[in-house]
Amino acid sequence: ARGDSLILMLGVKINFCEHYAPAAQDLMDAGDGETSPLNRLIRVFLEYHAVHADADSMEKTQLNVAFGYLAILLGHLCLHRPIRERFMSIYGKRNLEPLLESIRIFITLHRVTVAAMEGQPTSRPDANAADRLQSLVDQLES
Repeated sequence: ARGDSLILMLGVKINFCEHYAPAAQDLMDAGDGETSPLNRLIRVFLEYHAVHADADSMEKTQLNVAFGYLAILLGHLCLHRPIRERFMSIYGKRNLEPLLESIRIFITLHRVTVAAMEGQPTSRPDANAADRLQSLVDQLES
């Protein structure tokens, strides 16, 4: 469905940004106007973060997963100073706190999921993902 496609696309972009540093340059090269892809991603994140709701339905759960992936993508992008500066400019504060908070929440949910799936013979999630995400948070905080 539509939510699955969005999550897949965000996952692919996360992988590119995590393993190929120049991938972030694509978004920077697309400009910095109101309608630039990077500015739109940041605005969507900040708008959703402001009204973030608990997942009480499958649709909201998918939306929250997509939001978590968007936070992770923006986290990787914010490792690059110009993108970090743009995020803080749009956010209006000189910090990445909403982004860091969202990634921390995603880490917690991932760890809960991994713990719940222990001992099950089918599709085991990547147990090291939480450690990689914590490393991302640590880099963003330094």
